Amino acid sequence: VQVIIDAAAFNQAIAAVEQIPETIDYKSISLIQAAQKAIEAVTDSAASAKLAAQKQKVQDALGKWNAIDEQVTAVENLIAALPADVKPSDAAKLDEIQQKIDELKELGVETSDIANYSVYSAAVENLAGALAEIQAVRDQIKALPAAEDVNFADAAAINGAEKAAKNLQAKYGEKVLSAEDLAPLAAAQAKLSELNDARKALVEEIANTQLNITTAQKDQDAIQALRDKVTELEALETTFTADELKNLVDAEKAMAELLKQSEEAHAALAKLPAQDEVLYTDKAAIDAAQKMVKDLEGKDTFTEEEQAKLAAAQAGYQDILDGIAQVESDIEALPDEVTPDQLNVILQIQHAISALAERK
Repeated sequence: VQVIIDAAAFNQAIAAVEQIPETIDYKSISLIQAAQKAIEAVTDSAASAKLAAQKQKVQDALGKWNAIDEQVTAVENLIAALPADVKPSDAAKLDEIQQKIDELKELGVETSDIANYSVYSAAVENLAGALAEIQAVRDQIKALPAAEDVNFADAAAINGAEKAAKNLQAKYGEKVLSAEDLAPLAAAQAKLSELNDARKALVEEIANTQLNITTAQKDQDAIQALRDKVTELEALETTFTADELKNLVDAEKAMAELLKQSEEAHAALAKLPAQDEVLYTDKAAIDAAQKMVKDLEGKDTFTEEEQAKLAAAQAGYQDILDGIAQVESDIEALPDEVTPDQLNVILQIQHAISALAERK
């Protein structure tokens, strides 16, 4: 039974040593210690003697870890040597400590492994706090877009930079920021103010401009000019409310509807037949064209040719009505008993009826 226990412990020791990585870092200590404990658990002297290579690997790993730990201690000593009131002249010392901490991080050391890291952190903060705060505001102002690139979306950044500058001046005095520091902020504020003025002026123009809804090019251009101004400002990252654009949007809708009606009216006139080609069934089309022209009175213009074509179509339809009336009158005038000498009259009526039939 003792042999079985030793064999199990022996195998566990080998397995534990195999868990130790080839490259040792500060985090490897738990694996090293576990391997030490596993080797110590092998109580059989013969079995223990066979673990010489494993014992050496553990000792080598522990030596490497101790070397890292000595570097940690060295950094702790450097931190402990820092004066309580760190001055700018101590910057080199802080840089040296930071460099060594960075090197230790590559070896798996966390700042929490450095016992007095908080002292170092406080020293860095005390030394750089005010300068960092001032530089942060300078950087915030420098990050603002050039005046020519400012748009409405930059308002938050500009207002934020202005607030930060005022807070800094209230804390450290007006001269904490030079005129050169503040120049980009002043330029951006001026451009943003210009954009806001332009937006306000456009909203007032849209609200107060009387937009005429006719097909006249000048009236179409007036509406398009306002839309172009809106588009230009929208490209600079602003938006308009429905109320602000209501007058323009209503005019655009009305103009679109008018142009559609105009197109339909001109197309209807173009389709009207010539006077001698008008059919009795063309009445609806002629009446519709006439109504379209009347509805667009004062809003659209029609050429003399179009007006003449409508008049001709109406006249052609009237010709049909007159022809019907004439035939009815001629038939009414026939005697109850037709005689051979009235043959020509009958033939004329028949001819008139045939002519009218062709225009049904």
